[in-house]
Amino acid sequence: MEHRFFRWGSLALIAAMMGFVMVEKAKPEAEQNGLTMMLAFIVAGVVAAVLFVTWVLPTLGDKMTEALVSSGEKVEDTPGAVVARHIAHGEYEEAIGELQKQSLADPHNPRPVLEIARLHHEKLEDLPGAVQTVRTALVSREWLPVHESSLRLRLADFLMAGTPPDFEGAKGEVQSVLDRFPGTPQAMEASTRLRAIQEKQFLASRAG
Repeated sequence: MEHRFFRWGSLALIAAMMGFVMVEKAKPEAEQNGLTMMLAFIVAGVVAAVLFVTWVLPTLGDKMTEALVSSGEKVEDTPGAVVARHIAHGEYEEAIGELQKQSLADPHNPRPVLEIARLHHEKLEDLPGAVQTVRTALVSREWLPVHESSLRLRLADFLMAGTPPDFEGAKGEVQSVLDRFPGTPQAMEASTRLRAIQEKQFLASRAG
């Protein structure tokens, strides 16, 4: 009831202000009160803006929602949206389960595998789980060179993240990229990564 009174009262006020302006405009120019007309315009504009935000927009939103629901259409979640929602809610095991389904549905796509490994490492603090995820993927499927290289280099990152770092294991994964895919952009990246690992191993040996 209060909302209805506010809406109709606002409409009446706007009509009154605009009526006043029209009356003033009808007068001879010398008798017109420009300041009063400007204030009337401002008041009418402010009231109209408030009315639009508090009544028109919500009403339009309700109508659109009602039309969508009544149409019987169902908005399907995309696989990526489902995973993102689980992660946003801290449901990492559920996100991993959804990613495993995606990986089975598209076995030659390395992204679900890499995301599962990332969640194990960063969210569940399960570095062995991350390592095992990538290792299992590497031996259980055939991969394109670019995808196998990405998986092996990521595995090297996980091996280097341990305490202490597994320098030899990481170097082995990077060296395999160099041996299997010579002359490729992946081999160039692996060469850079290998030098970085060797430098870290040297520094660690000096520190020890």
